[in-house]
Amino acid sequence: MLEGLEQTKRFRHNGWNQGYVSKFEVYKQGGKGAVIMTNSDAGHGLIEELFKAIASEYGWEDFDLNTPAILSKGEASELAGTYSDYWNNKYRIQAGENSLLLFYGDQPPIFLYKRADGGFKNKDFNFVVRFENDFLLMDQEGVKQTYKKVVLNARKKVK
Repeated sequence: MLEGLEQTKRFRHNGWNQGYVSKFEVYKQGGKGAVIMTNSDAGHGLIEELFKAIASEYGWEDFDLNTPAILSKGEASELAGTYSDYWNNKYRIQAGENSLLLFYGDQPPIFLYKRADGGFKNKDFNFVVRFENDFLLMDQEGVKQTYKKVVLNARKKVK
């Protein structure tokens, strides 16, 4: 996945296999980057903390895009709704407290926090959600999916 703004664009990729978790993150310019591997299936949290420490120590600009940005109630309400793809797969977006909640089927909601670059992310999942006009755009490791906002018909009263 390619992340970052302008001069701070960087490539990143997560890996997992039974017994280990890994992540690499390399800046497109400037020779900055790191690869971290853990010998545990539950190493995601440790990896993120290590990357934050490395970024802080070595002055990686614009690294922590996952720091929540302010999400107004008006913006959250405008984005809320149901989004569907060509095959009728549906995601429901609901306004939360300074976040959005993403619902899919019967799964528990995923909290999405607004990032400095305008995208939305959950720290535990490797996808970014963006909204453009009436579309929800999901990018997971370079695989992009588009969902159109569904306009629900209001029920008419029958006399």
